Amino acid sequence: MGLKALLLDRDKEVFPLLGDIFNVTGHKLLIATQDSMFFELVKSADVDVVIINHSDISAWLNTLSNSNPPLPFFLVDREEEEERLLNMGFSELNFVRKPFNPLELLNKLSYLHSMNIEDAHLLGLVNTLVKLVREKREALVEISGSITCVVETDSQGHIRTDCSVEEILRLLSEEKKVLKVLEPSQIEGRFTFRSLMEFVKTLVEKSKPVISVSAQTQTAIKKVEGIEEIAEDLFRVSKVGTVPSLIKNVYLRIHRGQDKKVAFLIGAGGIDEWSGIKTLVEDVVFSFKEIDAVILLSSDLASLYNVFLMSQQEVSARVIADYSVKRALVESGYKSSKIRTFEDFPSYNVTVATGHRLRFIPINFSPSAGGFCIYEEETGFLFTPEFLSGFYDEEINDPKEVVKLFHRVYMPSSNVNSALVRKVEGLKVSKVLPRYGVPYENFSEVVEALIGLNCGLDFGPMSDLETAKRLLEEVVYFVMNKEEKEVADHFLEEVGRFALIEGTKVSDLYVEPNFVVELTLNSLTNVPTIKPSTFCGVLRIFDRYNVFINPL
Repeated sequence: MGLKALLLDRDKEVFPLLGDIFNVTGHKLLIATQDSMFFELVKSADVDVVIINHSDISAWLNTLSNSNPPLPFFLVDREEEEERLLNMGFSELNFVRKPFNPLELLNKLSYLHSMNIEDAHLLGLVNTLVKLVREKREALVEISGSITCVVETDSQGHIRTDCSVEEILRLLSEEKKVLKVLEPSQIEGRFTFRSLMEFVKTLVEKSKPVISVSAQTQTAIKKVEGIEEIAEDLFRVSKVGTVPSLIKNVYLRIHRGQDKKVAFLIGAGGIDEWSGIKTLVEDVVFSFKEIDAVILLSSDLASLYNVFLMSQQEVSARVIADYSVKRALVESGYKSSKIRTFEDFPSYNVTVATGHRLRFIPINFSPSAGGFCIYEEETGFLFTPEFLSGFYDEEINDPKEVVKLFHRVYMPSSNVNSALVRKVEGLKVSKVLPRYGVPYENFSEVVEALIGLNCGLDFGPMSDLETAKRLLEEVVYFVMNKEEKEVADHFLEEVGRFALIEGTKVSDLYVEPNFVVELTLNSLTNVPTIKPSTFCGVLRIFDRYNVFINPL
């Protein structure tokens, strides 16, 4: 007997690959191009398997409330997605990686559909439970490895276990584990779930994404992680920009409580960050549909493009931003009803559905207008825009130094900087999560170092020719001693466009002295393999000369 499969194919890209092979092999393939059509066909057509993208796992989870729930089959893009599915209790029969061979997909579907629950070791925990519920059969599923856990199903679809979900997930991630189905008997069911859907949803929500570490700084001594779990339910995706010492961060924060889950994407990033953000969301919560709000902490116009991209991902999330950002979004065609300003919340405070309390702290001119921080009162986490950010220097572990240097360049003036510091200095901050740089914990020390710091317009431009030549000579000498010869030569070639260099001596400048600082920084950014510590070292040389540094 052939199987009946349902494909969720919103863009109608997969059906042309599968239609013919299903027809000639005697199987039946239905197609849904919308979620509503998908759920209606699951209910009315009694399908055996649903074929969905990995990011659409929530659509399958919602079908588990049916009396005859379908088995899932996922189309995945990356190895990390496959590994996470395996760690959640699925098997290799549950997925195929794109681009795929249609015959391989059909073979896996056939095995998945035809295997009996006695093949639990090959089916995996989730498929075994789905088949037991479809058969309305009472049984025990024993998972043996470093420990042994038992999962019990009854004829009403209730699930009981003698281990916590966290223990089960740890067991499922082990390489040497054995699954087998036993006859029903009394177990000490310490954990009870009302349905298969509740149990599998809990497995999915509590499973950890598989983090792939990528070295994005090329020649930096210390690797920068693409995606990192900073704390429980707090994730960061980072991207090194064109300036080698600027790491740009976007955060995914999940709150759980009162039987609810709320997910916030803090920041939207620039165009170059979109692929990383998409990976972050899909790896952690599977879909942008699971995001409840996108919070824009500054009026950085580069992030507006990604907000529109998210709207095309069928995101129902609200945008929380400053009024100036709302105005820019609305003028660009974004729906006003989907944007809420932080000024709308009484006393700049809000308690989310999970019971967690957030405080919004306005920090205009930080350096952009419309900036604000988010402070979590329970955890002491402080999410910030440019304010309290820092440069990345692979040779320095003290956040105070890199944050001071960042504010020296980016903050408008000492008066503005000190006024902003006073807004946060009384907070009990356990960790700062900045837009730029590495998260850090030495909040009180950093705040103390920023008070009275001269920055931005407190300094004037370089005006003296001989001083400008001496400064550039110091920079050239520093870079030549800091970098490999090939990198240093590339830098000298760039500097040679506006200065005559003989050895390490600057014989002449082809530009006015006030252009030297900016052109030198441009020359550094044109050398893609320059070390972040070299870039920061050059900034410190400029600082010693008490010269204005144009924000990068």
